[in-house]
Amino acid sequence: MRGRATRFIILIACAALLGLALTPASATTSTHRRAFADGTLCDGSDDLCWSGHDGAGGVITSKPFSPGVAELMQVDSTTRCGSGAVTASCPFKQGCNLNTFFEGDAIVTLANNDNMMNYLFNSGGPNIIEQATGPGELWVQVGSFVQDHYGLLVNVLASDNKCEPPMHINTACYAESGAAAGKALQILCQFRTNTIHITDPWDWTDFGT
Repeated sequence: MRGRATRFIILIACAALLGLALTPASATTSTHRRAFADGTLCDGSDDLCWSGHDGAGGVITSKPFSPGVAELMQVDSTTRCGSGAVTASCPFKQGCNLNTFFEGDAIVTLANNDNMMNYLFNSGGPNIIEQATGPGELWVQVGSFVQDHYGLLVNVLASDNKCEPPMHINTACYAESGAAAGKALQILCQFRTNTIHITDPWDWTDFGT
């Protein structure tokens, strides 16, 4: 695996968020409160990283590792569901069984570190784009983005759109590499059982800024 900057373990539940007011389920949350230090988020097997910085509506693509303005990003805490973590009834659509499956995992937004645009699921076109805010900006962070650990980003809106009970329950939609440099990131949907299977987990590199 690549030898880059120091990696560190991400705290899934941030103690500073506990006790904050409940955010209504219909609202979006974009607070830009950093859950952890800025860095890059790259595919664990091919070193292709999230790359944005094209302005509102810009498509997020896969690019080789580089600590430039396009690749540097941050993960931001939210107050969704009261504590910023998945509960038995929030944030996913009821009847889809994802709230129970991911209960306790952090609900976050992803942003470019320079232009502060959020990276969100776009239901009407390319899978992931950047915008100031939008209904597809909420992600559930599952596991750790540390080398050799699973790091999964499940999009709430994409998963809700896929689930139409009783069809497609237990189906989570998550971000995946575009598989080649310059290709758009993808949203893939997969049936979830009691274990999480991720072909190419995301790996976070911390620049400590």
